[in-house]
Amino acid sequence: MKGYLYVSPEGVKTAVQLRKWLTRGQPFISSLPVAKRTVRPQQG
Repeated sequence: MKGYLYVSPEGVKTAVQLRKWLTRGQPFISSLPVAKRTVRPQQG
C-alpha cells in the first residue's frame, strides 16, 4: 500500500524495538488530519 511502512518480524522482536518504530512514526501520524468516522448499518 502506498504510504505504509512494513517492518519485518525481525524488526520488532522485542518491546524496545517495537517502541522505537512507534515513536518514529508518531510525529507523522500526528500531522495527519482527523479522519471522519462513518457509521455502517448493522447487518442481520
